[in-house]
Amino acid sequence: MGVVRSTYAILATRVVGISGQAIIFIYLANRLTQIDFGIFSAVYVYWGLVRMLGPLGFDQVVLRETAAAIAVGDSEYTDALKVMAVKWWLVSSFVATILTLVALACLRMWGHTLSLALILATSAAVPAHSLIAIFAASLRGSQRVLLSQFLESIGLVGLTLCAGLALDLVGKLDLAGIVLAQAIVGWLVALLYAYFIGQIRWSANSIRLDVSKLRKDAFQIWQALAVTGLAVRVPTYVGVLMLGPAKTAVLEIAIRFGTLPTIFTTSVSATAAPALASAAAKGDRLSIEKTLIESTVASSVPSALVLIAFGTLGPFFLARSLPPAYEEAFVPLLLVTSATLINAIFGIASTFLLMSNRQSEVRRFSTIQLVTVGAGAIVLGYLGGVSGIAIAILIGSFVRDLSLAIKIRAEVDPKRVLAVTTSSIFHNLLVRSRRTGSL
Repeated sequence: MGVVRSTYAILATRVVGISGQAIIFIYLANRLTQIDFGIFSAVYVYWGLVRMLGPLGFDQVVLRETAAAIAVGDSEYTDALKVMAVKWWLVSSFVATILTLVALACLRMWGHTLSLALILATSAAVPAHSLIAIFAASLRGSQRVLLSQFLESIGLVGLTLCAGLALDLVGKLDLAGIVLAQAIVGWLVALLYAYFIGQIRWSANSIRLDVSKLRKDAFQIWQALAVTGLAVRVPTYVGVLMLGPAKTAVLEIAIRFGTLPTIFTTSVSATAAPALASAAAKGDRLSIEKTLIESTVASSVPSALVLIAFGTLGPFFLARSLPPAYEEAFVPLLLVTSATLINAIFGIASTFLLMSNRQSEVRRFSTIQLVTVGAGAIVLGYLGGVSGIAIAILIGSFVRDLSLAIKIRAEVDPKRVLAVTTSSIFHNLLVRSRRTGSL
């Protein structure tokens, strides 16, 4: 049960990070106006999108190739990968920053209430979040998954929470102030990642890199991540345009807390990704099957418990922790949590496909999800408001994740998966019994 054991420490880190994130959102929902909180949510979601898409897929290539190279003891190859990824980051982050500035400036000219400080702070943080993504992937590929998760979950969230409390203490907690504080925190965490990555050998021989193939793979991964990321985040922007910032704030509360079970799915995925990449590189089907089923169990069981908890305690939680305007988030909260559970059950399939150089499959079904969520959010949002958009999220998750699971089903032997898992469980029980002297 290697994946399960390795996940525990990462899960604990994620729980602390997500709890801190929840505190930040509850705190700001009580301190900012509903409109300002809606705008803050949009900025926060945008930075998440930057972390996913900013490196243009090279972060996932670095993770996959680093794990595969370490599996065969090729350190020179990993050094060359780092150099290529950082050089690519310099170009991509510059372009992304300029595009962000232009887009926000256009929104301001069209009458949206965006201050100059907000625009500059949002744009300035773009390169930092992109760099975090690349260095985090490098650490994970090097089997330093816990350190990578700690820097993002504890560092990024913890420093943001401290900055918000400090601003409130001096009476300067407003929309522009908290966004600027988060931008500064983003750069601090990026520098921490750079420190732990260590010295980059800029002279590393890149001749062995098949740059053309790696760029092609990165672009295909980026396409898959782009449609996946947009499918996850487009509901927020549909809400802003159709329902306004106030209703978007309600939707964002549902999304933010409804996706809490991702502390399990992302922890499992972070642990499983290098293992799947190594197993795929060696053609070790037995390890692939074992990792897939362990990952599914480790993520789906706790996610189901969270859904049950929200179903019974959700109204009490919303009434006690947030202003009355957010109580209508209960039904959307259950819908989004259900979508998260579906992802927990079937979502590891996408990680396996990305790590086995089959990103085109993920891209295909993620595109279907994007179309489903986008069209559904517009239609159902018009008919049912915030709950309608949440239903679109649920449908989109079901379409994508179940389809990907069916796609890899033919490649694994369910009987052998069950046999390997059962054997592993009994082996661990036997070893522990002997150690404790019960046998």
